[in-house]
Amino acid sequence: AIISRMNSHFILALAGVAVCQSIEAGRPARRASFLPSQPVIMGYAHDCQSGKVDAAIASGVNVVAWAFIHLERDPVTGDLGIRTDLDMSCVRAVRERCQGNMGVTHLAAIGGWNGPHPSHENGRVTGAEWFEAWRCWNENE
Repeated sequence: AIISRMNSHFILALAGVAVCQSIEAGRPARRASFLPSQPVIMGYAHDCQSGKVDAAIASGVNVVAWAFIHLERDPVTGDLGIRTDLDMSCVRAVRERCQGNMGVTHLAAIGGWNGPHPSHENGRVTGAEWFEAWRCWNENE
């Protein structure tokens, strides 16, 4: 699963197809996909302050996957949440610098190669419940 910051909200996507709710409009987004129509040239990024992301975009990267955000469940309360150590203000600044370049999509990868899996200790969580936790995090981010 991935998310993309489009305008002033993130969009949750599974396998590149948007499964989302527009925060501004409160209804499903009209576009089914937010990936470029041309060939995808994608790079993963974590450190947005190094200038490497800007250089990669200038060299033709059209999809930036910010790594990573994590789905978490509090073992005591069972509350669902999102955690990341990404500098989100820096990520927003990079995105704003290339805002005029409509061919660049910014995503955030969920999990990671060794990312923790959410606990099922307090019962299983549905996709709709994870979406709601993500939506609340997204609106307050």
